[in-house]
Amino acid sequence: MKIKRQLKRAVVIAFVLASIMTIIAPAYAATIGVSTFQELKNALGVAAAGDIINIDNVETYFLVNEDITIPTGVTVNCATDVYFYVANSIFLHGSFNNNSVVNISENGSIIIDGSFVNNGTIYNNDNGWIINNGTFVVNGGIINNAYIANYSIVTNDGWIGSSVFLKNDGTFNSNGTIVNSGVLENNGAINSNTFYNDYPGTIENRGALLNTNHFNNDTAEINNYGSLINDGYFYNGDEGVVTSYGGTVSGDGAWVGNPIVEGGNGLEYATVSAMVNKLNGNKNLLIIKITEYFTDGASVSTSYEIMINNNAASIYNVGGYKVYVDTKGNVQIRACYFVD
Repeated sequence: MKIKRQLKRAVVIAFVLASIMTIIAPAYAATIGVSTFQELKNALGVAAAGDIINIDNVETYFLVNEDITIPTGVTVNCATDVYFYVANSIFLHGSFNNNSVVNISENGSIIIDGSFVNNGTIYNNDNGWIINNGTFVVNGGIINNAYIANYSIVTNDGWIGSSVFLKNDGTFNSNGTIVNSGVLENNGAINSNTFYNDYPGTIENRGALLNTNHFNNDTAEINNYGSLINDGYFYNGDEGVVTSYGGTVSGDGAWVGNPIVEGGNGLEYATVSAMVNKLNGNKNLLIIKITEYFTDGASVSTSYEIMINNNAASIYNVGGYKVYVDTKGNVQIRACYFVD
């Protein structure tokens, strides 16, 4: 009887110890090797934070032909001899390290909410997209024939060539080289070491564009609505045009070539309309709406409210404009136009 009780107690103690060890035992990260897209899908389906997936030993090329998500905390490494072909979308919440070639085809996309480190070459083609909401580090090269949009942080220590569209709403730090022959729209901050804006390239700068070394605008166009800071060498060639639309230019660097053209505030034209709200008594509320259209495609509408008498006809000074409005009856507008 005593032996049975001792055995039972030993079993209970062993069970408790095993349970405790299960709870406190560390979860070791797994390293998984894959060579096909299906293997990558399977690995991503079971991967946990801290796991590493290595794409290697690929016979021809690695085709992503379905949308995939790289979870937070999971790292995917693409080996040096792998040609990584993106035909659908990669939603990147973890980390992706490219040491070879990534080709984004028509309608393919990489959406970065985690970390993308490029040590190889990225070809972004046709209607492909790279959208960065996380961290994008370029140590290799990017050839952009489609669309790149940055809403967070890009660090370029390599080479970026863009021939279609590059948009920056975040921070773009470049210690390497940027060559733009498409449209670059900057609403954030670009800190550039070496920048070539080549024909038919256009830079629309509404943020801060900082040149710390060399900026070459030989045959292209820069429209500055924000802040252009030159602390290096800025060459604006014979066919280069830098137009300031209410922007600022500063810095201690050298400016060589064509001077900056003052383009005013970039206003192309304005339109005006009016309406009347009927009030009690002999007073009404006149609302004049002025919409201004700018050279960068933007528009701004502003409404002005004025108390008027019934059947009023007058010239009103609103928003820097003189506007003639003729009203009839309660809410009718006979005429509304700008006057000199």
